[in-house]
Amino acid sequence: MADTTLLSWINAEVERALTLVQDSIAKFSAAPENDALLQPCPEHLHQVSGALRMVGLNGATLVCEAIESSFAGMAAARPTADAMSVVDRAVVALKNFVGELARGHADVPLRLFPVYRDLSGLLGKKAISEKDLFFPDLGLPAPLHPSPNALP
Repeated sequence: MADTTLLSWINAEVERALTLVQDSIAKFSAAPENDALLQPCPEHLHQVSGALRMVGLNGATLVCEAIESSFAGMAAARPTADAMSVVDRAVVALKNFVGELARGHADVPLRLFPVYRDLSGLLGKKAISEKDLFFPDLGLPAPLHPSPNALP
């Protein structure tokens, strides 16, 4: 479970970093011959994933790392408009998800699965599933049985 106090402290920085990534993607989309426009994105995403990990948002961290990995894959070849669209949608979804958590919404990383699936496709990963984003709170004790039986 995310620490909401820490989340409220880092939310502005996470939002700022993701906005910088969005701006870089928009500038690159307007001038796709300029690869340098995307160079700061992995560093911003790395900072975001560290902050998300720090507050215990495992699913959001996984999605952020997938976004960051997609930029590493783009270093080999110029990214297509379709690939940039997938990455941009993922950044927007992550930004909205973290913002909603900061406003008190429940941490349900499964809501990020559609963009995670699309990012995984960009990265060539075939074996993904919704369970990749399932992080139950194992710190909670199991409920007692309503009528327990003692075994000899």
